[in-house]
Amino acid sequence: MAATASDRGFGNVVLMKTSNDEYLVFAHLMKNSIVVKESQKINQGDPLAQCGNSGNSTEPHLHFQMQNIPDMVSPTGAFIYFSNIKIDGQLMEEHMPLKGQKVSN
Repeated sequence: MAATASDRGFGNVVLMKTSNDEYLVFAHLMKNSIVVKESQKINQGDPLAQCGNSGNSTEPHLHFQMQNIPDMVSPTGAFIYFSNIKIDGQLMEEHMPLKGQKVSN
């Protein structure tokens, strides 16, 4: 399920609730680029929006986080590991990207 909002320094946001009652935040999205609607069911591979630098941001990037509640002011976050992700040109089985690393596919 998707909900869109503009909240605190996050700028243009898509907030998605998973089937496991987790919440995924996609933030700093380009103005007027969000293509999902509130309560829309989303499938893997569906476009959400374009990367941007809305909100408290100095350059285009995607702010992605997983949290336990929909409230973006006081959630508890979680570490997110990706399978088969390419980091700085090297394929990693399970990895959480760190600041400064280049992610590609």
